[in-house]
Amino acid sequence: MVDVRPLSPRAQRTVTDIRRAALALAAEHAIDEISVDDIAAAANVSRRTFFNYFSTKNEAFLPDLRIPDDILERFASGGERDLFDAIYAFVCARADSICASEFTPDDIAVIHAILSDPVLRPAVVERQERVTADIRRAAARRLDVDENDPRAYGLTALVIAFEQLAMKMGHLGEARTMRAAIEAAAAALRPFIVATVKEGK
Repeated sequence: MVDVRPLSPRAQRTVTDIRRAALALAAEHAIDEISVDDIAAAANVSRRTFFNYFSTKNEAFLPDLRIPDDILERFASGGERDLFDAIYAFVCARADSICASEFTPDDIAVIHAILSDPVLRPAVVERQERVTADIRRAAARRLDVDENDPRAYGLTALVIAFEQLAMKMGHLGEARTMRAAIEAAAAALRPFIVATVKEGK
């Protein structure tokens, strides 16, 4: 797990502004045509401010996917007894931690394009693998099994499926914000997940 300390509200706004500027530029230009100076100017910040929050240009295009320890801990320790409620709470908290709830369907469409960009793809895959491993460790703790137990993999797959469906609903324009997309995904998945868990018992 990674200790992800929350930023101050002002710093979080700056990060969000920079990410939004990067997304807006990526909607109109290829990533390799966009410079740090372009992003900083679009966000109305200095180049120095940009590098206070991002090590490279490419980082500004990708949300920080790391999951804060407190979110993982709540999921792992059974903060919500009902499994579906736990998955829902986890996805909501994770979306809030990466400011996804502020993204519009247009933003999400650009993010989908960015995630498949060949320049960024290796970094995307690496981040996704780290996140999946963190979720699986938390799932194993929640279930009180080894992290290589098939049940830990199964619960991890449910969490990831929920997140992916929410992103897809946002991408298709079926929800106006990420939080609305999560609610739509919850409505679609709850009957399936509840029924699957009951059958598993």
